[in-house]
Amino acid sequence: MNKLITVIVPVYNVEKYIRNCIESIINQTYSNLEIILVDDGSLDSSPQIIDEYAKKDKRIRVIHKENGGVSSARNAGLKIASGEYITFVDSDDTINSKIYEILYNLIKKYDTEITMCEAIKVYEDEEGKIIIPELEENDIQEKVLNSGEAIKLMIMDGNIGNFACTKLFKKELFNNITFPDGKVYEDAGTTYKVVHNANKIVYTNLKLYNYFYGRIGSITSTFTEKKILDSLEAYFEQYLFILNNYPEIKQYANITWVRMYTSAMEKICMNNYIDLWDREDVIEKYEYFKKAIDEIDKEILYNNLEQYRLISAVILRHSREIYKKMFKTIYNNLKNI
Repeated sequence: MNKLITVIVPVYNVEKYIRNCIESIINQTYSNLEIILVDDGSLDSSPQIIDEYAKKDKRIRVIHKENGGVSSARNAGLKIASGEYITFVDSDDTINSKIYEILYNLIKKYDTEITMCEAIKVYEDEEGKIIIPELEENDIQEKVLNSGEAIKLMIMDGNIGNFACTKLFKKELFNNITFPDGKVYEDAGTTYKVVHNANKIVYTNLKLYNYFYGRIGSITSTFTEKKILDSLEAYFEQYLFILNNYPEIKQYANITWVRMYTSAMEKICMNNYIDLWDREDVIEKYEYFKKAIDEIDKEILYNNLEQYRLISAVILRHSREIYKKMFKTIYNNLKNI
């Protein structure tokens, strides 16, 4: 008999999307599911909607709690999870109808503890209709990896990434691991630790997770000071963890840290967060940024860092003040075009 899979879904103010999300889970070809819907203090009709589904489907369990963020909601789900395997879905996303059948069969086929697939970005058209591409099954790849190889793939391939939602885990891998309460970028701060606990991981290039990315043509995103600091903290801890545990992929850890630190500095300049620019911990991480970029093999650097990011990183490495003035000038000019 197929093993029980627990699917944990944090729910917060998603009345527009939650029905599509739940429908994509309950209509899976793999039916032996425990579906935990965690209402994280929603202020819209989301609590009533998930209660409605719980009455229709006995596989659904609902938790209502005070708002604490995605990490808090996922941790609440983990505490009561009964499945031998654990996975996650974000409440404005959907999943392919075969995702758990495919991921579970891969775990059995290769006798692994984790399966990883890819995500595909899904958009909302001008009429508010969500466009989900058909699953393409051409040139299907399956690779068995050790934990170091899997972490390298996660940090270098944006379609796989640190996302907890694109992976199926043996529950025991979460022993003594929780998502960081009160923090955003919870996946970046957690998933690599779970993968580290595994001996074998299998990857497929099938795009089975539909990541909702907003309205077509929209590039707006809010980067608060908290988001920037949380991202720096999560990726810095991940960086140090890889250096300490997987020196064989140090070059790729350096690439990722250079990319993430430069990205954070861009957001600080774009939003004119002067207080962040001069924070002691941000400046301390700059020293690690400089060391990282200095140690990267030039061929690896040029082949793996986007050209605009490479130019930005080189200028930042040369001078923080020149970088700040240059980037603010360019951004202000762009806003006036």
